[in-house]
Amino acid sequence: MKYLEGCEDFTANDVNRDLFKTRLDKNEKGSMYRLFQAMVREGYLLERGKRGGLKVYAYSGASTPQQEAHVEAEKPAPVKVEKPRLSPEEILLGKLREFVHMKSGQWNHDDWMWLINRPDIREFGISEADIGRIIEDEKARYWLQRNSA
Repeated sequence: MKYLEGCEDFTANDVNRDLFKTRLDKNEKGSMYRLFQAMVREGYLLERGKRGGLKVYAYSGASTPQQEAHVEAEKPAPVKVEKPRLSPEEILLGKLREFVHMKSGQWNHDDWMWLINRPDIREFGISEADIGRIIEDEKARYWLQRNSA
């Protein structure tokens, strides 16, 4: 999420190149596209037109100009929707899901120690055992989705 929030704008290919070193297969790219569409629907991302035949997205909290020379307008810019406020549980779950996806459903002890010692995870005051249960559920969900695609 930090990547998306830090970009002025991006396409699915930009995310694949920068975060996954172009290793995503077509099913995973399709899943990422569906995730982007859900994020647009929920007001987290804005569609900014097309570039090179691909949809261009921007973080809805980003202050970027609506028109740029390299982005052709597909339709009028949507009205900025106030981001829904997430509960602490939803925020933590999002961070843990992000970890599972960034590690492609596999991690080692050093990765685990890094995760549980991150200040943004520790601030929730949840025990390591509870984090472990949540992350194992997310790992199972990740593999179920990946193997059924």
